[in-house]
Amino acid sequence: FPPCDTAALRALPLERRAAPLLLLSVAQFRPEKDHALQLKAFAALLRRASASAGDTPPPRLLLVLAGAVRHEQDAARLAALAALATSLGLRHATADGRAVRELLGGGAEEAEEAEVVFAPNLRRPELLLLLGRAQVGLHTMWNEHFGIGVVELMAAGVPPVAHASGGPLLDIVKPRGEVGLLAATEREYTEALAQLTLAPRAAQRRAAMAAAARESVATRFSDEAFAQAFCAEAGRLLA
Repeated sequence: FPPCDTAALRALPLERRAAPLLLLSVAQFRPEKDHALQLKAFAALLRRASASAGDTPPPRLLLVLAGAVRHEQDAARLAALAALATSLGLRHATADGRAVRELLGGGAEEAEEAEVVFAPNLRRPELLLLLGRAQVGLHTMWNEHFGIGVVELMAAGVPPVAHASGGPLLDIVKPRGEVGLLAATEREYTEALAQLTLAPRAAQRRAAMAAAARESVATRFSDEAFAQAFCAEAGRLLA
């Protein structure tokens, strides 16, 4: 496995502010990342929350899509995603680093009213703020070779709902159900997100999963784990 510098992420507190319940995606705005699937699953999740609320108001759910916009094609994709969010009935806003800091501090009025926030080209400090506040992570790339973004979510104590293929399936989200969840279709993503946000005792399950996820990547994917494994293999070959 490739090394992942998880030290700063593992230093983030595991306890998270209750509201809003923040779902976080960290991925470049490239077509293979399938942000459209995230928006569709999230819209279905909001409909489910509204339908099942009864006399108890559902938790305020907020999806933040953070990622790099590299060129005009990526910018056009981001605009298309915003249009998709509108067509799905999702209130959305676009936030730069300053607006993200204000949002997490209770400001940024436009973003405060949003259900989806697009956050392109954040600096590392703002990304760490989001990772330290998020309660569920979202990954939708099919057949990703490894998935270092999923590792970083787990190191930060963010239980992931990742695509059931490639590295997340074979190497990272193991044991499934203890350190994260896997999905492939829109319905499966909506169901997995509901388990971690709307189900009875969802908060307790997220807390247990966050601690287990952090421990899992610390022992398997950190720089220290890579160095130990490399030295062990090198020693075996040189013996």
